[in-house]
Amino acid sequence: MTMICVTHEMGFARTVADTMVFMDHGQIVELASPEAFFSNPQNERTKLFPEPSFSALRRSNQGIPAIAFLCFPATMGHSHLLSAQEISKAYAGVPALDCISIDIHSGEFFTLLGPSGSGKTTFLMCLAGFIEPTNGRILVDGVDITSKAAEDRRFGMVFQGYALFPHMTVRQNVDFPLKVLGMKAVDRK
Repeated sequence: MTMICVTHEMGFARTVADTMVFMDHGQIVELASPEAFFSNPQNERTKLFPEPSFSALRRSNQGIPAIAFLCFPATMGHSHLLSAQEISKAYAGVPALDCISIDIHSGEFFTLLGPSGSGKTTFLMCLAGFIEPTNGRILVDGVDITSKAAEDRRFGMVFQGYALFPHMTVRQNVDFPLKVLGMKAVDRK
């Protein structure tokens, strides 16, 4: 299973992510492993963030500190399962995303971080097919899916709060839409 998570919580991202991406003003300003992100940030904006506190993560009643998850099977053949190429999105001429290019590897837990309005959710919604980018291409396993409808992409999307089932674990919440699509248990892992 490959997962993309949108969150504001640095500690959560550091705990679960293979790769962290910090976005600001519709652009990627830092992409690194959690270790590199905190030990040697390359961007002035990310240097402003202190080491995250893990105390909040230990409180079980706090729930999952994520805005949304996008997940899809990691059984595809290319090394880059998902490739976003120069994705831009503008609303009434105002850019929400500005030429985002990124490759997400099969089986990776990928976290998008940034302040409100930085483009994280817009980018995730473009990947999921709920919003069509103004420019750019989205490839899955080498196939262009940019114009493909959300329901034909075979992705599962879980939003924060009301869309989560409180009686289910994180894995069960992420697994649910894939199960509804009829995906075999072995492919959902």
